[in-house]
Amino acid sequence: MEFIFLGILGLCAIVLSSPYDISNYVPAALILLCEHLHDSDLIQKSVKKALSEFRRTHHDSWHQHREKFTDDQLVIFDDVLISPNYYV
Repeated sequence: MEFIFLGILGLCAIVLSSPYDISNYVPAALILLCEHLHDSDLIQKSVKKALSEFRRTHHDSWHQHREKFTDDQLVIFDDVLISPNYYV
């Protein structure tokens, strides 16, 4: 469990290391983080915080940044970041 948490913290650090740019390895790191959103409470909080911070820092230029992601990665990432609308 400790090794998984350290790995998650490492992935969070990688994602947050370039706050206004996206390196080639960041999309894959984000998808790995998304896979751990339902792990234990401490891991879940770390992942949510990293994804929230990533979204905040990349929101203004998202139309440019989204080109670094594959279509499949965008679907996964959108599912995680967009809250479901129950009033549709």
